[in-house]
Amino acid sequence: MAEFKPVIWHEGTSHYYEVKPALPLQRLIDCYWVSLPQMNEIESRIIPDLCADFIMTFTPEMKLKQLRYSGPNTRYFLSIDQSSEVTLGIRFYLSSLRNWLPNNLSQTKDQLLVEWDGFAPFSKHLMMAMEMGLTCCQLISSFNEFFLKELSTEQTSSSSLIKNIIKNSLEMVDYREIICKEVVSERTIQRIFREETGLSPYEAYDILRFQKALKSMLINPARSLSDVALSHGYCDQAHYNRRFKVISGLTPSEVRQSCRNYPRHELNDKIN
Repeated sequence: MAEFKPVIWHEGTSHYYEVKPALPLQRLIDCYWVSLPQMNEIESRIIPDLCADFIMTFTPEMKLKQLRYSGPNTRYFLSIDQSSEVTLGIRFYLSSLRNWLPNNLSQTKDQLLVEWDGFAPFSKHLMMAMEMGLTCCQLISSFNEFFLKELSTEQTSSSSLIKNIIKNSLEMVDYREIICKEVVSERTIQRIFREETGLSPYEAYDILRFQKALKSMLINPARSLSDVALSHGYCDQAHYNRRFKVISGLTPSEVRQSCRNYPRHELNDKIN
């Protein structure tokens, strides 16, 4: 999935940082991300990005408070960043979830799960790392080591069907044409996709279409919205506006005015 890089935004904030994973992991993990403590609570708009996250919350002294799994989202939500907490996340591409989570993921869409048994191996590693008193950057290095080891001994991986549909959705705009390229029945496609990702194939297609249109709109602000809509498989601009509003909570025009593709800051000396 190196061809797909999700668009995110944090409106007017500077407390959010991203770190690239080790090179062999970059086709599976989009990034590690960190949200630092702020003077005040900050509300962030989170848009669907065709990814899922492990999310760890720490005290300022880096004592673990909570580990959660955020399944893939089909519409936006507002997240409150607590002023006194450090949040560390791992953003996984949808097509890689099976590598780390062999469970049936069909009930994880739009869910934020706490104390979920699906990530038991990672939880064990995290507890061992916390006993060593690692800093944030050291934790990220330990995560690279953990996932590289898991990758070398993996027993399961995403089916080629998942990868093919997402790849074809990047290159094509007609959903029926994408489905018809597969040799198995649509019912089988639906079942496998939900079990391995939590989404239906159409939901994944719709989010990816939204992401592609959003990126196109931000890269070329002068491009007409009707042209963006038609070139990404929407029936017309009205259809594009409706779907955009449902997914992001904003109209395309509002996004152009208030949101931006957040630069991928690297961790610096603010984090030990």
